[in-house]
Amino acid sequence: INNQLPEMFRAVIVLAITLPVLLNLNWKLTLISMAMIPLIVAFSIVYFRKIQGQFTIVETADGAMSTALQENLSGVRVVRAFGRERYERDKFADRIGTLRDRVKHLIGLFAIFWSLMDFMTILQQVVVLYFGAWFTIRGDISVGTFIVFTSYVGMFLWPFRNLGRQLSD
Repeated sequence: INNQLPEMFRAVIVLAITLPVLLNLNWKLTLISMAMIPLIVAFSIVYFRKIQGQFTIVETADGAMSTALQENLSGVRVVRAFGRERYERDKFADRIGTLRDRVKHLIGLFAIFWSLMDFMTILQQVVVLYFGAWFTIRGDISVGTFIVFTSYVGMFLWPFRNLGRQLSD
């Protein structure tokens, strides 16, 4: 909460400030710049609903590893008395290996998610650049407005991308 709440607050403030500026600059280009936002939000919600079970799997593996470690530390004398060091070491290695594999899989899922989120955000910026250039060539907006607009779009889109990160955290 300490890290996520200020970040979410900052994203909302940035969005609240940039959206009116973008609308004032050119409402058509603003609507174009917001085209991917519903897709980004929907993708985040669907993706995290689908991988929610992976968090439980990782937590279960972490619990099993922690339990094995705690049992070994508290029962070290019994383990030594019965000569079960190798068995307990192998059991712990198996549990930590399972945890490693589960975390690695979850990180792989995050890598897919962040790659797709970055792709959608960059694609949206490319679309804005294309239409902004087209509007500039047609004389609908000035070059200065185009430059300011693209700068603000970057400030507008990246908080949406980061809200997905906040959701995952």
